[in-house]
Amino acid sequence: MTESQKIIKGLAIALAVFLIFIMVAAALAIVFTAFGGNKLAKEPFDVMPDGEFSSLDLSLSSTVLEIRTGEVFSVSTNNRRIEVEIDDGVLSIEEDGVRNFLNFGDRNDSVLTLTLPGDFVFEEIEIEAGAGKVTVDTLSADRASLKFGAGEVEIGALNTTVETDVEGGAGKITIASGTITALDLEMGIGNLSLRAALVGDSSVDCGVGETGITLLETDGGYSVRASKGLGSLTVYGEDFLADASVGNGSNRLSVSGGIGAIRIEEEHSENTDGKPEPRVTE
Repeated sequence: MTESQKIIKGLAIALAVFLIFIMVAAALAIVFTAFGGNKLAKEPFDVMPDGEFSSLDLSLSSTVLEIRTGEVFSVSTNNRRIEVEIDDGVLSIEEDGVRNFLNFGDRNDSVLTLTLPGDFVFEEIEIEAGAGKVTVDTLSADRASLKFGAGEVEIGALNTTVETDVEGGAGKITIASGTITALDLEMGIGNLSLRAALVGDSSVDCGVGETGITLLETDGGYSVRASKGLGSLTVYGEDFLADASVGNGSNRLSVSGGIGAIRIEEEHSENTDGKPEPRVTE
């Protein structure tokens, strides 16, 4: 079996599993609607507990997640199934029970809004979001583990200092800016748009969909190694038939292709003449 045939076979298996998941979830949603309902309030209410915390553990099945920048900490939601507590320095937010994420029988959206001061840096973040849309202004931490399901993800800025794990399911992920350390990103079915300074050793495992990576300028420069699956590969404006090896910087990026186009480019700050600084590779 050729490599292309293996990829196609793996994709078919993944798609079959995903369709089975959707059908089972739909059945559960119908049962849940008939016997429980969504328990949504008409207006959001505050659920922020008292106490100090340095880490975040957040798990939602289908509630829309908004992480906003503000002056003080706050947590609000219209979903009465959201449980919030602070224990041993960890702010824990969890959606209790199975919610009707296909919106059978209830047209009101479930939303959770977490407001953070712009300069706050978590020690550790664990976020698991299911089928709801995720919108983030700025998120900063030493360590971050982000797992997304079938919803669209939009992150304005992601900053980490130690290590970063990102896992995409079946939706588009956009990270517009930030400095990300030791990134390990795995995509499922959907498009990826990543624009950030990547520090240390990072890897991106592309799934099914288009991948666009813009590398922001950082100390040490970049060393990029990329291989494509079924689709095109363009690195710094040059097209490659299979594999690419560009640059000798201290920050290493490995990109592995799935099915879809891959585009990698650098974005430099402007010099005094208003022209982009030249890229030097060997």
